[in-house]
Amino acid sequence: MKHVKSDPVDKTIRLWRHRTGGPVSPEDAKEMINNIAGFFQVLSDWSCKIHNEDAQAEALISSHADRRMRGGKRTR
Repeated sequence: MKHVKSDPVDKTIRLWRHRTGGPVSPEDAKEMINNIAGFFQVLSDWSCKIHNEDAQAEALISSHADRRMRGGKRTR
């Protein structure tokens, strides 16, 4: 079976031309692709930030619990 490489710009033009019934230029398609990529980058950044904040909170809670178990004394 022959594998045909598909151009994302052409796929975007076909998809949106069909859905809107109007013309979609290559520049429009590139902007659409960049916008959706930017959207998913924002989601990824938020996810990383939330996971980092969760990890910091867990470390703080764990540290506090460790100190309480040792009678409130800090050790180095």
